[in-house]
Amino acid sequence: MSSTFVVSNVPAETTPDELLAHWAKTGAPILSIEPIEGGDPDNLAFKVEIDVDAKTLKMMADRFGGSWFKGRQLRSFVPTQHG
Repeated sequence: MSSTFVVSNVPAETTPDELLAHWAKTGAPILSIEPIEGGDPDNLAFKVEIDVDAKTLKMMADRFGGSWFKGRQLRSFVPTQHG
């Protein structure tokens, strides 16, 4: 079962592969990382799809969001489902 969270405050010109390499040591089952278009070009955001259940998702998003990357502390959140 895959779930999605968003990570932001990512420095300009960062690639999905760089973020994946940054988190590789955690062993997290990341399925994909895709840039989110628009917004501030110096403060990028990415959608991260991860193979965890909903209960584990919040914990993982918090862990990734608190990490430092290229001199910035990343932020993250789990989008809510409407419908």
